[in-house]
Amino acid sequence: MAKKLTAKQQRFVDAYDGNATKAAIAAGYSEKIARQMGQVNMTKRVILAEIKARETARCTPLIASREERQQFWTKVMRDKGEKTQDRLRAAELLGKSEADFVERQEISGSGPRTHHGCGNDDEVAATCQPDRGGGAEW
Repeated sequence: MAKKLTAKQQRFVDAYDGNATKAAIAAGYSEKIARQMGQVNMTKRVILAEIKARETARCTPLIASREERQQFWTKVMRDKGEKTQDRLRAAELLGKSEADFVERQEISGSGPRTHHGCGNDDEVAATCQPDRGGGAEW
């Protein structure tokens, strides 16, 4: 069962805007111990969960979800009244959101080898000398 906040903790959560000391003072803690109590409150999981829930509820209507963006792009793409340029851009963004245009690169084991600026294997042997630490100096 989830713990309930005390009235003072709830006031702290309500007042918290990124500054725990100010929130503690607003919650009713004395100025002498506000900094300490702000820090203590920010270590309590129940308080952190309440702050996170409050922020999620506050921000959710402000930020479009992936599905909302896709619906918007689809609407623009299908609207014959929109400029062709806008319809094409909406189609492109919709395609990108669905990973339709993922660039794939094939990597194989054949091809020239380089050694961090050194040339071929013969040049490596001739020019890359062991350093004082015992490793090769590339």
